[in-house]
Amino acid sequence: DQDDPETIIQVLQERVRAWHGSLRATGGALRAEKCSWSIAAYHWKEGNPQYHSVDSLPGQISITDQHGQEVPLTRHEVSTAIKVVGVVQSLDGSMDGQLKELFERATEMGLRIRESNITRQTAWIGILSLIWPSLRYCLPVTVFTQQEGRRALTQLYKYLLPKLGVPRTLPLVYRYAPRGLQGLGLPDPYVEQGIEHIKRLIFHGGSGTTTGILFRQSIEQLQLEA
Repeated sequence: DQDDPETIIQVLQERVRAWHGSLRATGGALRAEKCSWSIAAYHWKEGNPQYHSVDSLPGQISITDQHGQEVPLTRHEVSTAIKVVGVVQSLDGSMDGQLKELFERATEMGLRIRESNITRQTAWIGILSLIWPSLRYCLPVTVFTQQEGRRALTQLYKYLLPKLGVPRTLPLVYRYAPRGLQGLGLPDPYVEQGIEHIKRLIFHGGSGTTTGILFRQSIEQLQLEA
């Protein structure tokens, strides 16, 4: 609580050097082009907290290359979205980058389906066993609204529904309703996202995993603020 952002950057630099040094001692090394960093630090403007930018809070993290030269690592703004372990994330928590990624991937798959000559049965197998599993990977760590999630799959369903033998004008309630209720049972990103969140809470909530500890810390902090 008492450390200023400049001190945090200095500490981070020391720990990066220690980490890089331990890797080099065992025959490895960090590659500068694959490393980047950012810092979420606030300053006050007209009574409101705002994130520091690269300009308002200068700072640099660097590593030593194989020639002994200091190589600066790329620094991102807190709002810059980058892909980390397959999910597009930004430090400020914005979902815009991942939404764009999901929309582009779903649209690309939709266009491929449009140009394909597949049977209705193959289309059903494709959406349930191949297409949707590849799209839902990011859902455990996203917080899309219902409108955002459905909008991301607009182009996919536009081209997929005719291949499934379903008119595009079919109401959404029938598209996403379970088959037992006379629906198609197609995945609704918002509902599937909620299921993934609940699954993670059940699995990690009472366990000693890092994720479980972070869950409990967040809930305790929320309780204090409430």
